[in-house]
Amino acid sequence: MAEVIGQKLVFDPEIERTIAERFTNLGRKMTPNNLKQAYRFERGDVLANANGTAPGLWVEQDGKVLVMLPGPPNELHPLFTEQVLRAWRGLARPGW
Repeated sequence: MAEVIGQKLVFDPEIERTIAERFTNLGRKMTPNNLKQAYRFERGDVLANANGTAPGLWVEQDGKVLVMLPGPPNELHPLFTEQVLRAWRGLARPGW
């Protein structure tokens, strides 16, 4: 998707920290594979995911908005209703 919209993916240490904390709190070991979730678009916002490890991503570009959310319904639904809809309605800025 980054290639399609002409943006680079950048590793975000804050996302990595959040993922590591979640694993620690669950008493599980984080694997290197989980670090794929710590990348974000270079010019976008991160949507914090209180129910999983993969954050959502929000990008505004060329007058359009791209929102990417994790797939599991128990993660997707709260992110959509609590962050995406609020941002679209102008009630909050997307992001952490």
